[in-house]
Amino acid sequence: MKLKHSLALLLIFLAVAVQARLRLQTSDQPNNVPQIAVGMVAPDFILEDAKGQKVSLTEQVKKQPVLLVFYRGYW
Repeated sequence: MKLKHSLALLLIFLAVAVQARLRLQTSDQPNNVPQIAVGMVAPDFILEDAKGQKVSLTEQVKKQPVLLVFYRGYW
């Protein structure tokens, strides 16, 4: 009986570990992002702002100057 419980716990642990690994692999992180060098024109992109509204780089540049800041990592 004790062996069955240990085996069940081990299988649950492995399932959780595999699931966590799959989430890391299938996150929203882009896979092929071209590098942007200093002075290059940034490609157009659409992101969500803090309020969940879609924001286009092109539309923002039409309204006012835009400063792009790149943080290492993601939330």
